Amino acid sequence: MPIACLFAACVVYAFSSASASASNSSRLIEQWESALAEPLRERIQKERYGWKSFLKSLPQANPRPASRPRGIVIVGGGSRSKRLSGGFHTHNALFAIASIWNAGCRLPIELWHDDDPALSGQKIADAVRATLNDQGGELLFRNFREALPDESGIKGYQFKTKAVLHSSFSQVLFMDADNVALHNPAELFETSQFNATGAVFWPDFDVILPQNAMWYVVSRNPTPIFSFESGQMLIDRERHWRAVALADYFNTNGPAFYYGFLHGDKNMWLFAWLVTSSAFHRVQPLATAGATATRVAFAHRHLLKLSTSTRGRGPLWTAVKHRPHDFTYDDKSRTPVVRQDFWTSHCDCRGGSDGGSGKVLFTQCMDLYRSPIDQSVGGQSLVARLAWVEAQMLKLREQVFH
Repeated sequence: MPIACLFAACVVYAFSSASASASNSSRLIEQWESALAEPLRERIQKERYGWKSFLKSLPQANPRPASRPRGIVIVGGGSRSKRLSGGFHTHNALFAIASIWNAGCRLPIELWHDDDPALSGQKIADAVRATLNDQGGELLFRNFREALPDESGIKGYQFKTKAVLHSSFSQVLFMDADNVALHNPAELFETSQFNATGAVFWPDFDVILPQNAMWYVVSRNPTPIFSFESGQMLIDRERHWRAVALADYFNTNGPAFYYGFLHGDKNMWLFAWLVTSSAFHRVQPLATAGATATRVAFAHRHLLKLSTSTRGRGPLWTAVKHRPHDFTYDDKSRTPVVRQDFWTSHCDCRGGSDGGSGKVLFTQCMDLYRSPIDQSVGGQSLVARLAWVEAQMLKLREQVFH
């Protein structure tokens, strides 16, 4: 399970100054498009016209100003909760909220859901507060079906951009329901990185390759770049509302087009920020834990959820591994290069067809199983912190399921 950190020596990214010239980028796009089958070329051109027209139609200022200064947004519930054990996202949201309150955070929390009956009234709030001795902050329930009655067809990843776009908070910390706060997340709003850029994103373990069709949809110079990990995002909605709106546009059209070569919502944010030349801070991958003042902020359960069966499921966070900070790019093989054993083709982020000539690997994933375990004092201290937080969550899970 990935862990997310925030520390000082990071880079502010603003895509307004691309490394390649505009003429060179245009030439690369023309060469790529000329090699495509006609139907796919026409579709890309259509989608390019669509997002450009949408962005042009947006006013400069947010027409729906936020009513609250800052808070946390979580998406729980959903139709998926009706077929999986114990409520799935609903119960995961409970654990996420518990971790936030347990870390001492009192920011208001919006819990969005897809008309989930388990979230009616104060059921979850009462359960969490009973466990934490009523130490929690304000919990607001937001129903997508009530807030967005004209968008009844949205589902899955689409909920995430909708929740951020329509939140009542001006500044938002978005957390996935299966994410856990290890420290008080309210502190992130006060960091110099957020104050300077208005947006903080964390990297994921996969790289978007230059052959990914999205580079050509957005008319930008193709370059390898780490994906965003949207399990946690810090966004000033008023400052970046056009970028947020464009991310939602891409994500709304995801099932019909963009999900064919981008995995879920996470890189809708990346390309929306790129297209609008919006500044953001990208947190660097976790370095040697014992050599920096790093404090890990989140632990994200990508696969094994706390809400699944309790049988045989003890603590899972038992070691810390690290990945390289960056990579070089081999033009001949068209793949990112760190060390060969860091990369794997066994991941769930392969794209669709390239127009009739077979499958194209649009992203490549990093395999941390082969990297060494951090045995430093800092690494072991982090493992101890993870174990303590997980013990609190497992205790709460026992109360929920029994």
